[in-house]
Amino acid sequence: MTTPSDNGWGQPSPDSGYGQPLFGKNGEPLYGQPQYGQQGQQGQPPYGQPGQTPYEQPNAPGYGEPQYGQPRYGHNQYGPPHGTPGFQNFTPAAKPGIIPLRPLRLGEFLDGAFGAIRSNPRVMIGLTAVIVAVTVALATTLIAVGATQVAKHFGSDDVAESMAFIQIQASPYAVGLLMSFVLPLMTGMLIVSVSRSVIGEKTPIATVWALAWRKLGPLLALSFLIFAGVIVALGAYVAALIALVQREANVAIVVVFAIVGGLGLLVFYAWVLVRTLLIAPVLVLEDATFGAAIKRGWALSRGSFWRLLGIYVLTQIIVSIVSSIIVFPISVIAGIAMMGSPTQTFWSVGIFALGNVVTYTVTTAFSSSVVALLYVDVRMRREGLDVELTAAAARSQGN
Repeated sequence: MTTPSDNGWGQPSPDSGYGQPLFGKNGEPLYGQPQYGQQGQQGQPPYGQPGQTPYEQPNAPGYGEPQYGQPRYGHNQYGPPHGTPGFQNFTPAAKPGIIPLRPLRLGEFLDGAFGAIRSNPRVMIGLTAVIVAVTVALATTLIAVGATQVAKHFGSDDVAESMAFIQIQASPYAVGLLMSFVLPLMTGMLIVSVSRSVIGEKTPIATVWALAWRKLGPLLALSFLIFAGVIVALGAYVAALIALVQREANVAIVVVFAIVGGLGLLVFYAWVLVRTLLIAPVLVLEDATFGAAIKRGWALSRGSFWRLLGIYVLTQIIVSIVSSIIVFPISVIAGIAMMGSPTQTFWSVGIFALGNVVTYTVTTAFSSSVVALLYVDVRMRREGLDVELTAAAARSQGN
């Protein structure tokens, strides 16, 4: 097995099923090799080795068969004594951090995302807000300069007021365009923090920034590839629709094509989204190369399409609701401010910018946390990562 890096969880080796260890703050490996398991059989001792249960040993009595001088069954027959409900030996999963270390339920993703924000607010909110504020300020400034130059060119107060209105309307699109380039870096940055919060560690801002910055190029390339693929598919759909209209095709054919093609485009987008959802966590946490991360993320999402899609769509619905709650009162206040003097119009632009900062900070932190937890959940289900995380948490806490 290759030497682990200091920032990734590691791709599982062929003979272990687990990954390279992630090193903690004291230089100790957080993610070691599993105790058992060969060729994908995690957590099971090989036949005839120490740690076998009696029914696995060649000379041991069969399952349920008594040895000489022992009763056939133990004192706990088919359940706990004295009518105690539940299993007597049931032990809840360890929860050293924001989630229990076992495959997660739906509500635990949302609770874990909020827990990630609470556990490390300096990174999840503070650092995110700084990056978003710089991006929003740059986008707003570019729009303001452009609107001012157009207004001066026409030399009309009416045109100036119209351009101020256009500036406010165009700012969200400009911010969204710039954020599309910044979001990959922010997502990778926040994934680092969430991954450490899973085992109860709080990662300093400097460490998070250093680890995420090294992967900026691959993260931007990933974002560009996904964006380009969706744009190409959308362009092909629009071009085909225009061609049908220009050939004066039957209206019914055009309508059917528009509906069926639109649904197909939506399905294609959902498929691409899910199959690429876990690539960013692999890039950052496993310190993989770009090509290896694509293959690894693609493989992790295989067989979990509906689960990943459902949880991610639910997350985006929650994000949209939160965004609407934040944006609506800000839009009302900014609209009232626009009715006054040019100075008040300036303040309305500032109010819109502040609303964008708050909205993108909260929604980006929450969405990135859910993506990181989806990655952890898939690996716990398929590779027994919960065993490694439990051991890592114990080492991290000095137990």
